[in-house]
Amino acid sequence: MPKKHVNGIDMYYELHGEGTPVVLIQGLGGNHTFWEPNLPQLVKHCRILLLDYRGAGDTDKPEMPYSTHMFADDIAGLMDAVGMKQAHIVGRSMGGCIAQWLGIAHPEKVLSLVLAATWGRADGMLRHTLAAWTRIVELEGLPGLLDQILPWCWSRAFFEPDKADELSTLKKLVMQNRQPADAFKRQSLAGQEHDALAQIKTIASRTVVMVGEDDILTPRKFADQLVEHIPGAELMLLPRLGHAFYEERPAVFNNAALGFWARD
Repeated sequence: MPKKHVNGIDMYYELHGEGTPVVLIQGLGGNHTFWEPNLPQLVKHCRILLLDYRGAGDTDKPEMPYSTHMFADDIAGLMDAVGMKQAHIVGRSMGGCIAQWLGIAHPEKVLSLVLAATWGRADGMLRHTLAAWTRIVELEGLPGLLDQILPWCWSRAFFEPDKADELSTLKKLVMQNRQPADAFKRQSLAGQEHDALAQIKTIASRTVVMVGEDDILTPRKFADQLVEHIPGAELMLLPRLGHAFYEERPAVFNNAALGFWARD
């Protein structure tokens, strides 16, 4: 089980493939395995760093307040520890909040930013939703949250009978992720408190902000805010997809990211 000691914690990581370096950062309640649908295509082109950030997966879960800035500092340290000087940074959902701080605080490590279904500052509805999810996890554990989050994160088409196998795979990923409720709560609070809108104007990396047309958790208004504040950022609107388009339609997400990197 590969780990590096970074910023006082042991961080789990995996390296896959060869080529252009890419760091993949998952969202709240996930771990490195949540990128499994994307990995087979991406490793044909890229050197992928998967990781569990503080409080997730097989990385340490210290009892202390977390922040998205802290997560970014940890990841920057992990990149140093594995000898990855620069990389394309991909963050989805709360992982996108973390990616913003990498662009702000560690610009020398960032070749480009892919910010997918994320936010620069949580509004009242998003904070309320994440707090409600935290209460469910405290009562029922992370597997108990799955049925509650599905309508928020996947498109209507995902619930049709022909998607049964994909739904089964998703449930398996969630069931295997044994994140303790207290660690989920600390991560959730970090996401609720994330506010980088005043700082992202300093991001100099080439940036694309992706959002599903039917995303109800992090709707287009969040993407528009990011594009407005990050110099030169471009918006990519994905039709007929919701919040978790990167899992629901991995090839769509992969091709969009690969095409963006190819324009370097």
